[in-house]
Amino acid sequence: MIDIQILFDRTLEELEKKTKANDEYELLMTTPLLRKLLIDGNNSLVSQINKKGKKLRFSVNVREPLHKRVPSVFTPEDLQTYFWFAKSGLDPEIADKFRNYNLQQLSFDDFLQQVVIYAKGQEITVRDLIKHLSDKEGGIHKQRKKLVQTEVKNIILQELGETIGINNLPAGLSTLRSINAIVIRNLSIFKS
Repeated sequence: MIDIQILFDRTLEELEKKTKANDEYELLMTTPLLRKLLIDGNNSLVSQINKKGKKLRFSVNVREPLHKRVPSVFTPEDLQTYFWFAKSGLDPEIADKFRNYNLQQLSFDDFLQQVVIYAKGQEITVRDLIKHLSDKEGGIHKQRKKLVQTEVKNIILQELGETIGINNLPAGLSTLRSINAIVIRNLSIFKS
């Protein structure tokens, strides 16, 4: 059986390699790696490798969507059509230095709950985006049936992926690249 340290190190190396690729498929294939590293609770590689319970911190640019910074500008109707996403601004290493970002050290749970997309009145978090891309868009599974109305966030992410892109990538994948860079940098403390 493969040693947990080797599995962790190789997963992080693969995440880094795929993140650097300028290919939509390779970037999408980082979502199973992120699931394995972060999302799967006590079975996640981070939980297993962090035997001493070290407090994880993720360096992230936190910038709330405009509707939260200047709420008086938006009507309830505006919020149903308003769209915002963090894209590269999330990552302090590549963010535009002229923007007004708030660099914070987020806990593991706060990082996963960080809002990265706001659309149609819904906040989409790091966790939401990873799970959608892996479970619905082909990272692990490709949704074959039409999404039902109760899957509001997934419907929104699917629509955004079909209509909005940056640097030839759908909005979600563009944001995912920043998430990946933050994860790689902040989890490297566990590499052997």
